Amino acid sequence: MKCNFFILFLILLIFSIIPSAGQEYYTYYGYIPSRMWYAQPKIATHGTFYKGVYNITYVQFGATLTLVGWHDDTKIEVYTLPDENLVYSATINRMEKVHVFLPNGTFFKLQASKPVFSLLTAGELNRTQPSWPATIVGFIPSTDGAAVGKEFIFMSIQKWDETPYRFRALEDSQIKIMDSSGATVKAFKLAANTYKDIALKSFKVYHVTSTGNIEIQSYYGVRTRYIPSITGSYIGTTFYTTSNNVWNPLISHGFMLIGQGEDAKVTIYDVEYKKKIFETEVPARGKVFVTPETVRMRLLPYPEILIKSDKPIMVCHVHHGAEPGTSSHIGGGDYGTGVVYLPIKANQPTMVYVPINCTSESYIFAYKDTNVIVDGLQIRLEADHYLPLQQGLHEIRSDADVLIQITHWPNIPAFQGLYDFSSIIPAVQMAGVKKNVKAVPLVGGGPSYTLYGGIAAAIVALAAIAFFIRSRRARS
Repeated sequence: MKCNFFILFLILLIFSIIPSAGQEYYTYYGYIPSRMWYAQPKIATHGTFYKGVYNITYVQFGATLTLVGWHDDTKIEVYTLPDENLVYSATINRMEKVHVFLPNGTFFKLQASKPVFSLLTAGELNRTQPSWPATIVGFIPSTDGAAVGKEFIFMSIQKWDETPYRFRALEDSQIKIMDSSGATVKAFKLAANTYKDIALKSFKVYHVTSTGNIEIQSYYGVRTRYIPSITGSYIGTTFYTTSNNVWNPLISHGFMLIGQGEDAKVTIYDVEYKKKIFETEVPARGKVFVTPETVRMRLLPYPEILIKSDKPIMVCHVHHGAEPGTSSHIGGGDYGTGVVYLPIKANQPTMVYVPINCTSESYIFAYKDTNVIVDGLQIRLEADHYLPLQQGLHEIRSDADVLIQITHWPNIPAFQGLYDFSSIIPAVQMAGVKKNVKAVPLVGGGPSYTLYGGIAAAIVALAAIAFFIRSRRARS
């Protein structure tokens, strides 16, 4: 009896000292762009530029990987690839954050015992210029990994003069924003299909709770990103997103509607005015580029649109940047870039668009040995390895979940670089996370508060003009 007990004790001891055997990990991958600077056009007089003359500015020597715990006792390890050299390890708790600096041109893997908020930001986080830090672009993930949910924990990054975080209610919701001490920063209610734009303090960790499903989108008009559907999946039929308030006809930027397995009929609505503004058909495995004109253009805040499709599609807001031959000089809104992460679910054929007419460094990452088929060509991708992805539209299929990183910047001039980004990295294993969220129909009604405000302003202006005319007549 004692012998049997001793043998059982030894077996339990052996299994206890081999924690990696059968243990679940969440894996995140990324690549630090190799050319991190801005070739800024030299300004001449009266706002013009010297043609072909550039100053190299905002040189960055790496990027910062920020990790925020969603759960207590989360073990994290960061490795460089392909040598799998461990460069950082720690154990973090819920709401705790750590930063890891990685040099240009580095491929890396983050391995976590529990899912975390993972953010990759250009340069170091202690920069003090007014234009820094780079605002997060994309959708904040909920604590169950989807881009929609009822609980969020993340670190905020934004420029000091912006209100980039759009809290969008998919259902009637009571929302509370708390800081790392647990104190309530803001609390408010949103009805379904309404939103509120909010500014948060950079480098602070926030905890958001909601009684209904919401999205938190951080928006910047000259950056590429994929738009998730209301279920959290990037393939879907219903998409809400912030849109641009102006479209530059000289620059190729807008929404790319990407057909999947079937032809699709797509309708775009202005959410604020509850009005249909665009219709189109998207061919199966094809794409349509659109620049929807909302009712209220050239005014802030940015308009809100709803994209509805009768068949599953993907939506990408793409900004190619200025192209050779245009009159643009890569200044301001012409400098279109992107560091975009897109999870692909296993055994689900997915059409993916990588921006063209620009410089691109894009890759497919596998967390385990995976058969990947790109445009009909099958490739065996080993665990923790990556495959370059060329520009254009591709059909991608794999027998395991994979993660795609799309990185691009303008090719004007030829030595142009990429100097600012703040991009959220999802865990590969969460590619299949999907929520059961139903769209609440837009209910038509009277004009919005913005229209009433515009009418009131017009009445005041007309009254002022009439008063001015009467005054001139009285004096004459």
